[in-house]
Amino acid sequence: RAMNQETISTYEHEGTKYDASKFNDAGKAFFNYIVEVNNEVNALKRRMDILNAAGITLSSKLKELLTDDMLAPVKAADEEKDS
Repeated sequence: RAMNQETISTYEHEGTKYDASKFNDAGKAFFNYIVEVNNEVNALKRRMDILNAAGITLSSKLKELLTDDMLAPVKAADEEKDS
């Protein structure tokens, strides 16, 4: 069932909500930029989550292929660090 409700865009500052439709032109422009920036930040966070998950999966798949004959030679300086 569709409800016929108007959505009011609000801006919250220090705990007080403001009706964005009542902003002057400059205020509306700033508000729209804030909305756009927040949307972009959220999209980038989602993208980072996806890329992190992909990195974990790819590392896991590569780990399955590793064998001892692939080990890099240990240099003397590396051995001293481990001591």
